[in-house]
Amino acid sequence: MLVVFKLLAKHLRQPSGFIGKMVGRMMNRGNDAMYRYTLGLLDVQPGESILEIGFGNGKYIAELAPHVKDGLVAGIDYSETMVQEAIKSNRTFIEEGTVDIQLASVEQIPYAKLAFDKVFTVNTIYFWPDVRAGIVEIWRVLKPGGKLFVAIRSKENMEKFRFTKYDFTLYDADEVARLFQQANYEDVQVHTNRKGSLEFHCIVATK
Repeated sequence: MLVVFKLLAKHLRQPSGFIGKMVGRMMNRGNDAMYRYTLGLLDVQPGESILEIGFGNGKYIAELAPHVKDGLVAGIDYSETMVQEAIKSNRTFIEEGTVDIQLASVEQIPYAKLAFDKVFTVNTIYFWPDVRAGIVEIWRVLKPGGKLFVAIRSKENMEKFRFTKYDFTLYDADEVARLFQQANYEDVQVHTNRKGSLEFHCIVATK
């Protein structure tokens, strides 16, 4: 079983190949409540430029795209498999210029300074190689007054899963909030929600 947990952790971090595609669909189901809550807080408006970090197979980018109209929904992910899947599921929006998908890491976001009104990520911060560098890089691409949304499961909830012992760095909401404050983000707020036994947080900060 140890090998199974390590393999699952590896693919949750960076899905690859056929197993990675299956994990991408599994993540859609497991993260859906968190996504719905986070997107509600995001409150996307027509004309806005939005960036998702770690979009999985791009399901929620496809859901956001019709709401931005003359804006843009961009996404970065460092899984080639997920990038390919997201391009497939967003092909029409990409051709229209509403969606842009890139293979990249949060430490090197391939977009210009001050490009986005809002940046969000759901259940990915555990995998960032350098969280502080990622938060600073997001600051670079956010417009003044732009907002960053980071959704995580509660640390207590995550510790119940045996696979999180491998390839995960767990955080509680207050730790993430402090990291935002140390990087000069303002109006840092922790929103908490629960669905059944799942408790999760969305930490929101303003540039």
